[in-house]
Amino acid sequence: MAFLIDFWLPILLSAVGVFIASSIMHMVIPMHCADHKGLSGEEEIMDAIRSQKNAPGTYVFPFAKDMKEYGSDAMIEKFQRGPVGMITLRPTGSLNMG
Repeated sequence: MAFLIDFWLPILLSAVGVFIASSIMHMVIPMHCADHKGLSGEEEIMDAIRSQKNAPGTYVFPFAKDMKEYGSDAMIEKFQRGPVGMITLRPTGSLNMG
């Protein structure tokens, strides 16, 4: 019976090969191009968000601080009236991947 130590090199080479192949496929094949859409009125929406001066982070709307508030009539009305969503605000400036 072969031990795992006997296969360390093939395992390592396979992992590196799969990583490289998946990286190339992710960059070349446009699989996720249709995942995101732009909002109509983007400039107005960005101006409204900018004017609120929220810190970078992930926000949901409508927001309730606890489950009791989620069940309230006012919150149910907010959900029915919409919009319902999630937004991630990043620090301003250029994007970086790390």
